Amino acid sequence: MNKEREQHWLTILRISGNMRQLAQTLQWADLAHLEHKRQNLIKSFFSSPVAPEDAELVREGIYRILDMDQQIIFMGKRHRGEISNKLADFNTPKKNRVGV
Repeated sequence: MNKEREQHWLTILRISGNMRQLAQTLQWADLAHLEHKRQNLIKSFFSSPVAPEDAELVREGIYRILDMDQQIIFMGKRHRGEISNKLADFNTPKKNRVGV
């Protein structure tokens, strides 16, 4: 892989890691912005074929990206559940709340 293409690929991987960090700190708007940027970089990267000698490296990177994305999805679902529970608690009249 030439140096420029390698840097392009490494940027995609770095952004994926940054997205995971943003999910851990619940910075969803910033994560969405980075995801959009990453999507454009991925489209650009794959607009030309991957050389056979680079296929294994790219395959491993794709699996890393998929793993990070699954972690982000899990964190998002967990956070959404926490917010839903808080909203449900907030919307429950005090007299019906347990322990009140």
